[in-house]
Amino acid sequence: MIFVLIGFQHFVGNMVMIPAGIFAGAPITWGQFFTNMLPVFLGNVVGGTSFVAASYLYAYKHLLKDDYSI
Repeated sequence: MIFVLIGFQHFVGNMVMIPAGIFAGAPITWGQFFTNMLPVFLGNVVGGTSFVAASYLYAYKHLLKDDYSI
């Protein structure tokens, strides 16, 4: 929820906060909600995989070998 509150788009956070806002009477339609979810999902997948991959690369780069012979 914090991501949504500070203005970031987060798929799971949006699935909770936006419908809660709709039920509370915010001027948002279900169509706008579903239109928002596709780019947020794709962005979270691309960003998440690249950040996780970069983190693992940084953490385990000392295990990479230049020579792949056994």
